[in-house]
Amino acid sequence: MLSKTSWYYLSRDLRYVFRRLFKKSVVLNGVKVPIDSDATKKIKHHLFLDSYERHERDVLSQTIEPGETILEIGAGIGLITCVAANLAGREGEIHTYEVNPKLIDSIKKNLEFNGLSAEIKNAFIGGSEGERELFLAEQFETTGAYHSQGDGESVTVKQENFNEIAVTLKPTYLILDIEGSETELGSYICAAESIKKICVEMHPHKVGDAAISSLIGELIGAGFNYSIDISSERVLYFYR
Repeated sequence: MLSKTSWYYLSRDLRYVFRRLFKKSVVLNGVKVPIDSDATKKIKHHLFLDSYERHERDVLSQTIEPGETILEIGAGIGLITCVAANLAGREGEIHTYEVNPKLIDSIKKNLEFNGLSAEIKNAFIGGSEGERELFLAEQFETTGAYHSQGDGESVTVKQENFNEIAVTLKPTYLILDIEGSETELGSYICAAESIKKICVEMHPHKVGDAAISSLIGELIGAGFNYSIDISSERVLYFYR
């Protein structure tokens, strides 16, 4: 007789096979995602497996309230954008920034596919205005990952000032998934009084444990509480 754990994995694998054979889209947290022919094999695999951005989805589903003003930095294909917009409802506002120009159409398509809306900008966010050269790793072209150094396609994008964005938009919720660059924004996040909630994916394998520890210390020092119960693996949730 199979254990409860064995039944879980068996049913998951059967759903995976069924989706791969018969489904042209999947539904994750109430959001329908089309399986595009240009999506990488890795993304398709995780979409069919229901594991794509699962930890972020788990955190957001417990913490976003209707009417939130959400600032998302690092949108990828737009799944989290759609989940956030769906949870915030018609009274909410979603402002999303994605540095990879190749992903903007995917974000727009997924929003339109679900009848949702968001303000989308192809830009990097830092401590000042200007331009930033980044390198898009080939394997991440459809996930929004980028690097400030290393191999990959070089792209120069507009950089906008975090402080000015925060003052103008007055976001209540910050979603952050920028492949290690989260450590650059700690002081600016702490100074943004409107931000009460943060969902951030940490990337210690890119920037090291010391940089991540420093960011967590900055947030706690600015009055944010770290929720162990809501956080999920490397996706951490803070509130104040």
